[in-house]
Amino acid sequence: MAVRLVIHESVLVTSDGSGDWCLRSGADILLQRLRHSNISLTCIHQEELSSKKACFIKEVLVGHKEVQDPIRECGAISVLSLNELMSINKPSPSEENAEICFYSTSVLDEAFVAKLQSDKFNIIYIGSKIETTLEGIVFIDKLDELIITMSSVIKKGFSSVHPLIVGYLMKPSRELDFLKRGALPLFPCRSALIFIPISFELPLISQLERIDIILHKVTDEIVSIDPSSSFELPKGITFSNGMSELIRLIEENPYYCVVDPFKNIYPLLDRLQIQNILVGLQEIKSSSRLRAPCFLRVETFNDPDLSQKLAGANLKFPVLVKPQVACGVADAHNMAIVFKSEEFRELSVPLPAIIQEYVDHGASIYKVYAIGNEVFHAVRKSLPNSASLLASSQKSSISPITFNSYLIYFHSFFHLHYDT
Repeated sequence: MAVRLVIHESVLVTSDGSGDWCLRSGADILLQRLRHSNISLTCIHQEELSSKKACFIKEVLVGHKEVQDPIRECGAISVLSLNELMSINKPSPSEENAEICFYSTSVLDEAFVAKLQSDKFNIIYIGSKIETTLEGIVFIDKLDELIITMSSVIKKGFSSVHPLIVGYLMKPSRELDFLKRGALPLFPCRSALIFIPISFELPLISQLERIDIILHKVTDEIVSIDPSSSFELPKGITFSNGMSELIRLIEENPYYCVVDPFKNIYPLLDRLQIQNILVGLQEIKSSSRLRAPCFLRVETFNDPDLSQKLAGANLKFPVLVKPQVACGVADAHNMAIVFKSEEFRELSVPLPAIIQEYVDHGASIYKVYAIGNEVFHAVRKSLPNSASLLASSQKSSISPITFNSYLIYFHSFFHLHYDT
């Protein structure tokens, strides 16, 4: 089984109003998704295409990768004329080489479409509905609807397995990273999962009706968090309008299957709540005991009694200083390592903040993920032990050490001056 999409250039390309050509709004992310979706992708055009337009299409669509097989090369996009497409001999369909075929266009050539329909193509017209003598054409208004429309047909095309449609929601940079790793395929080659993006530009209810599982990164849609609302979350969280609507629909319908229910996410947005959860783990009686790091919440770094409060919390230098807000806002990952009390005076870490015991951990951290009863872990680079940090600070005269924990690498100066 395979999936093949033939897409007319009118769906992707338009005039920029000054005599040049450009991609339509939404075409760029659509192409990114299709390139990494385990499908064969071909762009076709009329025979009389201008040389300027032809150069633009080839440069944008196939310039990044040489196409060895114009029909079956997944990840690359071949560009053919209508006649070139029709001259390619398709293999006789069999169980081994069966294809689910789509043709998407914004220009309806009835003779050409009729020929494709005779070859079992599913026809998807993008744009305002037009009069036609042909039957079986699916009309959609927006480019955003193409993938979700295809997903329903793909799901029905399987007889031996019953695929599930996973609707995902995350920021574009995160999605692109997953796409490049082949983790969000539209066509389920190695699993029975069909991945499609959830779009806030389309009615959410109609999308959720087709989706079996919702996979989200809700923190990507946070606009702001009020730190004074600790322990009352999500009361102090402002989400984007689209995310707020999605949360409301999901909370009103308990039958939606959500990976990582929102109520499980909210405590992780507040480092004070995280600390208290870790403290609670110490009460669990098991052979493996966990000790939460000592900590202190502060609303100012200019407290004259700060040294005494640090001592009362069993905190010794160096200490790690983190914003109380754990994620979802721009400066949530701006942190510092402080070596002495005087360094708090000019500290730029957002307040309120959590001052935490620095625990030596050999420059590696283990991130643990649980899905049902399955537990996974990943090893990530982290800060070196405190002795190396102190030596680095003294050698470089940089103190305190500030960094953004979201970045893979820390300050270049920091990297140059500590001994591994």
